[in-house]
Amino acid sequence: MRTFIFSAVISVMLSWAPVSLLAETGELQKKAITIGVLENGNFAFAAMMKSSFGLSVNDINARGGIYGRLLKLVFANDGGDKKMGTLAVRKLVKEDNAAILVGGYSSSNTLSMAREADRLDIPFLVCTAADDRITQRKYKNIFRLNPPASEYTKGLEALLMEPVRPASMAIYMKTAHTAPAAPCA
Repeated sequence: MRTFIFSAVISVMLSWAPVSLLAETGELQKKAITIGVLENGNFAFAAMMKSSFGLSVNDINARGGIYGRLLKLVFANDGGDKKMGTLAVRKLVKEDNAAILVGGYSSSNTLSMAREADRLDIPFLVCTAADDRITQRKYKNIFRLNPPASEYTKGLEALLMEPVRPASMAIYMKTAHTAPAAPCA
């Protein structure tokens, strides 16, 4: 199922890619379609994302690729930094000839990467970054796989406000970067 979803998303995104990259005649038809993966090697989930993209591409290629063309992954580390992210987008597009981009872990630098991808007229599927502004800026080439941050709690809120209807509630969240909250009086 994961491979089907990845394959469907890539197929749809390829319809937005520049025609010159996807020409179905001549030498380009024989070449693999390059997918640029923007990743941040500093995060624990980077290896998991890399593996899942690799497994999906291997499965898609074993089935004959997309439109009869195999897929090839190329990676660039955005370092979780706006400037590095912008440079990673340029590298993937200009040096590695990526037809589409996927990835985007941190919201702050994904905003910059989205701006650059749109400027370069390359489709970019944001997989993890959740800042609402990434897709609110009306870029024509930016798409989202995950819900934006403003949608995260809506399911929980609907459950609690409709069927449960508590007299009061509190949401407690502790992260590794914050001290525990003081108990409510």
